Amino acid sequence: EPPSTKTSQPISEQLENALLSCLEKSLAKRPQTARDLSQSLARSPEAGSWSIDDADLWWRKHNRELHAESRKPISELGATRTEDSQAPQNPNSGNEGESFDQTIIE
Repeated sequence: EPPSTKTSQPISEQLENALLSCLEKSLAKRPQTARDLSQSLARSPEAGSWSIDDADLWWRKHNRELHAESRKPISELGATRTEDSQAPQNPNSGNEGESFDQTIIE
């Protein structure tokens, strides 16, 4: 299904076509080079509306959300996480004042 049917956000026909071309089953129908894809994306009205900084911020936020779904903080295992200044001491470090952060990845 086209991306425009999966979101309430407007997606231009040009952007949708660029995205769908990357998903073509036939290799011959996909963009053959990064330049081809870049030119296809540049034809969309959305081109240039985001800066690299905007994209970095978006990815930092969404990457964190994706990983948060697959990670379980130690606090959910019965312990309480505190601020770094009050974090539990790492019993294996031998360095007084060294703290550690535990996260379980499922």
